[in-house]
Amino acid sequence: LGIAESFQELTPGQRNAVQSAMAMSERLLDVQRGCSNSLRNTQCELDLSIANVVTAWAEGCTWSEALELSSSNAPGDLVRMLNRVMDALRQFGNLPYNPIRRSEFYYNDDDVNDVLIRSSCPGISTKIRNLCRDAARAMNRYPVKDPL
Repeated sequence: LGIAESFQELTPGQRNAVQSAMAMSERLLDVQRGCSNSLRNTQCELDLSIANVVTAWAEGCTWSEALELSSSNAPGDLVRMLNRVMDALRQFGNLPYNPIRRSEFYYNDDDVNDVLIRSSCPGISTKIRNLCRDAARAMNRYPVKDPL
């Protein structure tokens, strides 16, 4: 399936989450460009083709059901993908609430004047961190279970 078809197969909640993630990704790229950061190694792909499988697995479907939903992936590939999702969920769930209290940088917007930009970042909210932890716990079961 193409990206448009994969997006259309998502639930409304999944579509909202993808749109929010894409907006944040675009904002991050803008900030990186403003700081003259090299964008060569910062490309991130979003694979929507397994979103329904990940959601079903987190909601408690059986391994047979997950394999059926993921008909184009071999069982080992599906385990690897689900483990990567669990790893990301754990990392988001363990981020501190307030990682950056305040940041300052200069951005040259017209080659004449430097603009001082001050921003604060509250970090990821407690609700989202808890959702990430809960999802990682729900996904961490046989045959995907992480031995750690």
